[in-house]
Amino acid sequence: MKTRKQKDFEEFLHLLPRLETAEAIGVLAILGADFKGGNNEEDNSLDVASNLEVALDKFLTIAKPQRKELLKVMRKAARKG
Repeated sequence: MKTRKQKDFEEFLHLLPRLETAEAIGVLAILGADFKGGNNEEDNSLDVASNLEVALDKFLTIAKPQRKELLKVMRKAARKG
């Protein structure tokens, strides 16, 4: 049986690609991703994977009320899109 945290994480992974680009970047930024890349393309491409990893790790560490609120906002944003 899955824990609440596992279910929340699966829902997060399901909702993230359904968001508009700006909304997804905002969610990732809330979770600690840093999109202030360098001036060249090589720096920016490296940041995408590391930023996603930081955001996913952070989602797993935030408290249940914050996870619940973030998922609620993501659900609303995904529905409108």
